[in-house]
Amino acid sequence: MLNNELKPPKPPERPLMPYMRFCKHVWETIKQDNPELKLGEIGKMIGQRWRNMADDEKQKYLDQYESEKAEYHRATAIYQQSPAYQAYLAAKEQQKHQEQKVKEKAAQISFQEQENHKMFYAEEDDGDDGYSEKHIATQRYHRNHAYIAELFQEGSVPDVRTVVTKQRMLILQKQVQSLVSHQSQLEEELQSIDKSYREKKQKYDESNDSFLSQMEDLRKKCDVEKNDFFEELKSSSDGKSAETPMETN
Repeated sequence: MLNNELKPPKPPERPLMPYMRFCKHVWETIKQDNPELKLGEIGKMIGQRWRNMADDEKQKYLDQYESEKAEYHRATAIYQQSPAYQAYLAAKEQQKHQEQKVKEKAAQISFQEQENHKMFYAEEDDGDDGYSEKHIATQRYHRNHAYIAELFQEGSVPDVRTVVTKQRMLILQKQVQSLVSHQSQLEEELQSIDKSYREKKQKYDESNDSFLSQMEDLRKKCDVEKNDFFEELKSSSDGKSAETPMETN
């Protein structure tokens, strides 16, 4: 068994920090009130609200954290004394001893191989043509070790840290699906914002055109009334000029 195959029982969950509690409390409200904001902008707004919040308002989040923190320490103490956790520690210690025995056995085998290797060269040459049983065994020994070294070199055996397990692949697939879903939501929000902007712009343009049309009609009306006024004034002035000589005679 490998170390990563031994897993402890699920421990108690750590309590949320006061700021994270505040974020969780106001996130949905801010998102609903400001649907056009991005995630980063919402985070900045929450951070600004937290910094500007009075100490007495922050205190309720601090009190909740301290209360759950004390409960977490009590639950952790009970968890560490639980039979399941004690069994995990015992299994881990047993596995450690087994691994130590395996290492010692491997070292012993390696030492024996070295001794056997020395024995091949310590024996006197029997004077044959080099194809005796001893020489063939020696050549096979070196050949097999060369094959083993080639087989386990870095280019042939991948690093276990670079191997993606099936469970990790499932987690990555879920993350991709979540990102795709989030992207779709953002695109819908952008389309909604763009639609709202276009509708407002259209109303503004229509209102502006209507206002300009009314101003043009009013200008024309003023021009007509002004011309009528001057015509009437001119007629009145001409009438008075004609009456003045007749009175003089």
